[in-house]
Amino acid sequence: MNRTIICFLIGTIFCSCNEVAKSSATVEYFANGNVKSKTSFSSGKKTVFQYFKNHKDTVEIIYRYQDDSLKHMMHYHSNGNLRKIGKLYLDSLKIGKWKFYERDGNLKDIREYLLIDGKSYLNQRWIFNVDGDTIGGNYFELKMKDTIAQGQGNRFHFFLKEPLFSYKSESYVLMPKEGQKVEKDFSNQYSIEWDTINSIGTKYRFNEELRVRNHDIILDAFAKEKGKMNLRGIIVEKHLEGVGDSIDFKTRNIYFNIPYVVK
Repeated sequence: MNRTIICFLIGTIFCSCNEVAKSSATVEYFANGNVKSKTSFSSGKKTVFQYFKNHKDTVEIIYRYQDDSLKHMMHYHSNGNLRKIGKLYLDSLKIGKWKFYERDGNLKDIREYLLIDGKSYLNQRWIFNVDGDTIGGNYFELKMKDTIAQGQGNRFHFFLKEPLFSYKSESYVLMPKEGQKVEKDFSNQYSIEWDTINSIGTKYRFNEELRVRNHDIILDAFAKEKGKMNLRGIIVEKHLEGVGDSIDFKTRNIYFNIPYVVK
């Protein structure tokens, strides 16, 4: 009988310890007595709530940690409406698509961030009006097949829907030359050789109907093997500035990594 009671007590102690390990919290305060932050742990996952200094019990930022390197961030206006939401890598590097909101709750814009050579890079942006219609930004649209048969070509039609510099700028796609491989974060982009695929407008610049398609680029990709494939490259917008002998240019890169399947 005594053995049974002892085992039961030990089991209770272990259960209690496990519950504490799964869920615990700490609180910090501002000098004015308002809560500054709350940090909680649940099932090994950390969540941090940060509060406005002069708005009692009003959350400003929530960090939900997925692991040691990646966390989800929600930033609020002082009226409680969401201000921005997205993911952070290594505490400060924005990655993926972030949404930004006006104080009244309307979606203002979406920004796509990529890790390029170890840095957070603003790759694309979509700007919206109060009705949710896209009215600007810097992004491309794509037509392609998600799945193709082995030996069949896949046509990728890139369209720079919203250029950064001008609707009259040039555009082209850079693809690694055969035998070259670009790293996932494009960290070797300056050390490999690239093929240039010009826009329809550049290829047919003497054709009145086609030369205006300066932001339309078409390329065909062929896969020799079956499986999951990725088309990785860069859309480049090139804008000329100046006149005469003082003409110069500037460029803007949009990186892409497009998956498709070969059966």
